[in-house]
Amino acid sequence: MFTTITVESNQHVALITLNRPSRLNAMNKLMLDELQAACDHLEANDDVRAVVLTGAGNAFCAGFDLQDQAANTPKGRTE
Repeated sequence: MFTTITVESNQHVALITLNRPSRLNAMNKLMLDELQAACDHLEANDDVRAVVLTGAGNAFCAGFDLQDQAANTPKGRTE
């Protein structure tokens, strides 16, 4: 269902894992969109009482993925 995160639920606790260990779980637009969708889904589930956020691999999260952002920077108008 998701590419950059995993979501597990065990009784009343949900676990969201940032899953880009090769980039130290740095966030990109896709991850932010997936986190929003996962949180919306979990918020609608009355059985979930707590959400734990963790990171796969050796880092929790390195912040925003500037390398990914630079590769997707909009180009200016050409005339």
